[in-house]
Amino acid sequence: MKLLTPKETADRLGISTRWLRSLCKQGELPKRGEGKSARHPWPDVRKAYNEYLVRSALEKSGKDEYHRERAKLIALKREAAEYDLGLRRKVLMTLEQYDEAVGGAFMRVRRQLDTLEQRMAPDIIGIKTLRDARAKVHEHVSWIKQELYEAKDVPKG
Repeated sequence: MKLLTPKETADRLGISTRWLRSLCKQGELPKRGEGKSARHPWPDVRKAYNEYLVRSALEKSGKDEYHRERAKLIALKREAAEYDLGLRRKVLMTLEQYDEAVGGAFMRVRRQLDTLEQRMAPDIIGIKTLRDARAKVHEHVSWIKQELYEAKDVPKG
């Protein structure tokens, strides 16, 4: 424990020496000695000042508001815990994980579409009717859709 002068204490607390004297007079802050020989025990005075600030805030805002804010904080902590649990159980994913999964799926689809002409060319040669051509195109598109459907890294939906 270190004993500080009123000026040092006021500077560390970020208040005026006049306000420091007033708080000491009210019995809110500890001090030893009187007048120019007064000294304040650090960090005890810091703790007492923090407690004073909390009490003052509660008195100004009312205890009901404190309880409402406390309930909000508890609800937010529960929500965060549920989110973390969902991530660990792999029933939720972060936006980065989603972007990576969807990006990978789109890249696979693009590769499939980029090579579609080459893969279809042998099947299309000799087709005489539009109906037969549509059936071949449908077959290849269905194959791409099936690959996406069976992919483990693509979110369902």
